[in-house]
Amino acid sequence: MQSAIIQSINTGKIKKLNHANGSVESGIYKLPVQGSVSITQNGLDGDKQADLKAHGGPDKVVCVYPVEHHDWWLAEFDIVFEAGAAGENFTSYGLTEHNVCIGDQYKIGSVILEVSQPRQPCYKLAAKHGNKAIAKQVQQAGKTGFYFRCIESGYAEAGDEIILINRPNPDFTIESANHLMHIDKMNIELMQKFVNLETLSSSWKKYFNKRIKTMTIDSDSHIINPPKKLN
Repeated sequence: MQSAIIQSINTGKIKKLNHANGSVESGIYKLPVQGSVSITQNGLDGDKQADLKAHGGPDKVVCVYPVEHHDWWLAEFDIVFEAGAAGENFTSYGLTEHNVCIGDQYKIGSVILEVSQPRQPCYKLAAKHGNKAIAKQVQQAGKTGFYFRCIESGYAEAGDEIILINRPNPDFTIESANHLMHIDKMNIELMQKFVNLETLSSSWKKYFNKRIKTMTIDSDSHIINPPKKLN
């Protein structure tokens, strides 16, 4: 069995992104970089985020997207995927939502990273590719990718092996977290188990705790749909 590897490391600058209701500044445009890249709790060297409320921060240092999904994108959206096309920092091979768990720790190069949550694709991904259905379909299919937080700063580069060094929560995959968030939305028993995970991101704990407390589901329209023009 081939080892999991980083196929590409991608960074980007803040650029204007046009959407159905106007435009917004975004760091979703990522391109592959050559050589070793410094990774700390502040992110990747040379990578910028515009919306620091939704992107970046200690639980979202590195966005990962599996190369295994590229054929699905071609079949669903007629989009030929290239590294960085999902706005990801790491284009990976061998790690998918099915085999990655919340709290997994991996050594990549000299950096140690920990899985914190699934990615929640938003309207910016749809706008980037000119298809407003993309964000919702990616969520429903569970092909979201996921985030790392940084446990130990270091350097990584394309071609580095992704080495699993700790798996404290083998029953709590990214796939199951996505299913709970987007499909089986009121499974309170499972939700409570996720909330009790020390390594689940604070934002996902907040989402789940609100559902548990209110027994209601927030609309995700603010994530899926671009903001309306201001009059």
